[in-house]
Amino acid sequence: MNRKEPWLVATSDYDTALDSHEGCKYVLFMGSTTVHIPDEILGRIDEIARRRGTSRNRVVLASREAEITRDSGVWPGAFFNPPTDEELRILDEATREIEDVTANLAHFSRIAALTSRHWRGESA
Repeated sequence: MNRKEPWLVATSDYDTALDSHEGCKYVLFMGSTTVHIPDEILGRIDEIARRRGTSRNRVVLASREAEITRDSGVWPGAFFNPPTDEELRILDEATREIEDVTANLAHFSRIAALTSRHWRGESA
């Protein structure tokens, strides 16, 4: 029998299976699930699939893989690169702001303690 689309794909290569899956009846090694997706989100998934020239299934799988990677404690590749000059400038600015806030808190804490003692009739 000569078919245009494969009826069955049996492969250990994940990407080959995903590429072939759209025209297949079955992909042997993949599990299956049912997910209920609101129409608005499904429409956005379809837009992405059209733009990428791929299937809805592949878009959903790619997004889940990205979420699993983010949630797996894997550090981003550039996380340990030395900071850029702009990042150092932002860090210096934030450090100065924290130091100013801390100094003001210490100052107001002393004023509050003195005021409290004054109103209780205690000497400084």
